[in-house]
Amino acid sequence: TPEEVGMSRPALEKFVQAMIDLPDEKLADPQIHAVLLARHGKLVLEEYFHGHSTDRPHDTRSAAKSITSVLAGIAMRKDPSFRPDTPVYKVMNGGQFPEGLDPQKQQITIENLLNMSSGLDAIDRLDESRGNEDAVQNQKKDLDWYHVTLELPMAYKPGEKAEYASMQANLVGGAISKQTKTWLPDFLRENFAKPLGIDRYYLPMMPTGDAYMGGGVYILPRDFLKLSQLMLNKGKWNGKEIITEDYVRKSMEARYTLGTAKYGYLWWMIEYPFQGRKVKAYFAGGNGGQISMFIPELDIAFVAFGGNYASSATFKMQQEFFPNYVLPAVAN
Repeated sequence: TPEEVGMSRPALEKFVQAMIDLPDEKLADPQIHAVLLARHGKLVLEEYFHGHSTDRPHDTRSAAKSITSVLAGIAMRKDPSFRPDTPVYKVMNGGQFPEGLDPQKQQITIENLLNMSSGLDAIDRLDESRGNEDAVQNQKKDLDWYHVTLELPMAYKPGEKAEYASMQANLVGGAISKQTKTWLPDFLRENFAKPLGIDRYYLPMMPTGDAYMGGGVYILPRDFLKLSQLMLNKGKWNGKEIITEDYVRKSMEARYTLGTAKYGYLWWMIEYPFQGRKVKAYFAGGNGGQISMFIPELDIAFVAFGGNYASSATFKMQQEFFPNYVLPAVAN
């Protein structure tokens, strides 16, 4: 119950009623499909709207990038030779740099991909970028999206700045597969899904038959909540280490700013005012209003699913509803 974990029942009731009362007449009206809240590892709130339910998998869109980050952490725990400073082109080429490789490309590391700072011309916000997600997925000349990404020209020096790029996150998946010599769906199932009790999910696939890890994983709401709870648990699930505490810490370090938000290892960061101070929240975020969020200081994990694709209402939950309704429900 809310009272058992220091939450206010009336405040949570007010939050749910606000979701029920949202207008539903225009495309820009917020459309919330689900909200789930856990505190101290206990499920406190679970509500569904617009026909969604606990047993209906939902598209996480780009929030699945944070799953990619966790997979990288798992691979690094299992194989210490796979590290944030591992050169991308070396691991993708079987341990040696391709002959004649651009010296700047030799400097690109797994960490650069995890924080979107590779320097490759893979910039989702620019239509003219050869490596933006739509450009790569819509072209038919080369169906190996890893190869397309690796062949992109450099737009700036590695580490110079960050540019949001789904193909960078997807290339992390390729590096994991190459390093572990495992088909990525198998690696995800055995090392992430099974240990966390995630039985039903759907992976988007590339034309080559590899899993696409730039976004679009379908997952059940409670299982999406487990993603943030794993981070709150400092990488452990039921006492078993899934990712190291050090990797969790690195994932939460704000290395770059994308737009107006800080960015770590494929995790977004935001600060909220709370009882006269500020608390830091970390979240997986996806188009339409998909969120898996955790706040270590308050021991809270939170999930929202939504249907506001390509709309400014995508951000309503983390910018307005969560700070104005959920945080005030924290009583102690």
